[in-house]
Amino acid sequence: MESLGGISRLIQEAASQPAAEKFSQAGIELVEARNEIKEGLQELTAGAMQAIIDKLRKNESLGQEEKDLIRIWIVGDAEAYTKMENDFQAWLDEFKRLGQGIGEFNTVPTGHQEMLNLYGQLEDAVRLAADLQFFMEEKERIGRFEQAIQTLSASDAELLAGILQEKLNSPEI
Repeated sequence: MESLGGISRLIQEAASQPAAEKFSQAGIELVEARNEIKEGLQELTAGAMQAIIDKLRKNESLGQEEKDLIRIWIVGDAEAYTKMENDFQAWLDEFKRLGQGIGEFNTVPTGHQEMLNLYGQLEDAVRLAADLQFFMEEKERIGRFEQAIQTLSASDAELLAGILQEKLNSPEI
């Protein structure tokens, strides 16, 4: 991973001199940094997680701090993303606007410029739909986790222990 300062410079450079190659390079470095941070967090908490796994396997009750650590391991990425994402409403408004624009075409246009205009709106809507879907999936994932962690049965605790153990044993942590 490049240093965080270096990554920041890559982002600034791509933003100030937009080119596909610059965004690609920044994206590669960002993915690597994100993965290293996640692995570092899990390494930092691995000992405490093993103790939690042992408690789950014995069907012992968990304290709030232990539940919070499980939350970090299971949905921490989703929580971090959804807290940082501040464009959801703008995306939703733009998606609605694009839907209205697409709806103004009663039939498939026959002229090449109109067809290109419709294509551009459809392409933009496709990309926004994917962003909106990802955001909502992460929010829903957090909700399902919150509901599940509050009422763990013995079989749920064993299943959760297995999932956490797999994450703990994974070479990527």
